[in-house]
Amino acid sequence: MYFFVFNGFAFAFFWQNSVLWNDLASPFFMTLTALTGSRTAIHFLKLAEYFSIIKKILDGFSLLVIFNILFLFILPYKYSFYYLYILILPLSLVIFLGSLLSVFKKNPLAKFFLFGFFGFIVCGIFTSMNNLGILEGYISPDLMQVASGFAIVILSIGLGHRYYLLKQQNLEIETNSVLINSRLNRIQNELEIAKKIHESLLPAKLPSFLNAKMYAKYVPSGEIGGDFYDFHYSDDRHLGIFIADVTGHGVPAALFASTVKFSFSREAQFLKEPSKLMANINLSLFERIGNNFLSAGYLYLDLHTKKLIYASCGHPPLLIWKREEKEFVELKPKGRLIGIAPDITLHDTVYKLESGDRILFYTDGLIECENGEGIPFGESALHKFALAHENLNAQDFSNSLVKSLNSYSATKGTFSDDVTFIVIDVI
Repeated sequence: MYFFVFNGFAFAFFWQNSVLWNDLASPFFMTLTALTGSRTAIHFLKLAEYFSIIKKILDGFSLLVIFNILFLFILPYKYSFYYLYILILPLSLVIFLGSLLSVFKKNPLAKFFLFGFFGFIVCGIFTSMNNLGILEGYISPDLMQVASGFAIVILSIGLGHRYYLLKQQNLEIETNSVLINSRLNRIQNELEIAKKIHESLLPAKLPSFLNAKMYAKYVPSGEIGGDFYDFHYSDDRHLGIFIADVTGHGVPAALFASTVKFSFSREAQFLKEPSKLMANINLSLFERIGNNFLSAGYLYLDLHTKKLIYASCGHPPLLIWKREEKEFVELKPKGRLIGIAPDITLHDTVYKLESGDRILFYTDGLIECENGEGIPFGESALHKFALAHENLNAQDFSNSLVKSLNSYSATKGTFSDDVTFIVIDVI
């Protein structure tokens, strides 16, 4: 639009009878040209990304240029010309410096901007000097139009090059997307296989006993968990229950659980000796455990005499709900995590059960389930739940507990850690 004004077309076709606009049009559109030139330079040269200081300087020049529009309506318009001529020289030098630095940063658009605006900037500087009387008579009035045409041609080529680069980038993104989707599908298939392997490690069904009712619940934190439980039993009155929590989650923890199952299965002869069984499992796993550790507990139940023997390797306490007293009894024998040392000293805790007792054997994901404020479910909430639901059978109690955890959890329907527990009601 500035060149329409410069060549007289605007005066002839747009505002023939406006004396005021005939005076103001040239400095007004010249001001807009300087403003758009500085903003275009910031975008093309990526100054905000590469040279934030130069970008801030051009922001300052943009404000000074905008002030010129105010001067048009306050001062005689010739002063607006002088003000703009004075600004163009430092503004052009800053843009030129930004162009050079952006070229050195290997910005593909910078070289087109530099070539296109080099002539325009030089011509702008000489024209300003001519209008200020410094080089008066040496500059052709058509010089700016020639420079502008050259700049438009070069920038058009630059925009075409930019379109080509964007097209290549889109093609590369599409190609990478296909490869990533293929890899994701392969990983998903591998996860499904690992999930099935881990699920096959858990007992397919629970054993039945004359003097007890039992139910087990396992909810992995993700598609694959690291918790594990299994049983040893010789008849319907003698039962051994093993539960373990492998550090970490996902495929490594789940696959290590298969090693744990193998080690546990070899110790069936120590059904009635929890500390001996756990010490042997630790010794078996120590050389294979790598960077993994696991907390584990093993309890032996003699349902005929109602005797319980329990040993722990850094596992949460075994809880026994007493209906008459309306409280939990905690069994927490000392013991180090499996995998810390080859030889560990463990102690058996013996407890006499009564009819109506409810045993809760769990991993720490149960009480460490957090709400939106980061507060864990905790043993206090577990006590309140056990009291409110003590009349439910083992299965209904377990299902209600999972629902309660789901409601409490910050991520509804999922947990930050695997939740595994076994409920045994002594009859």
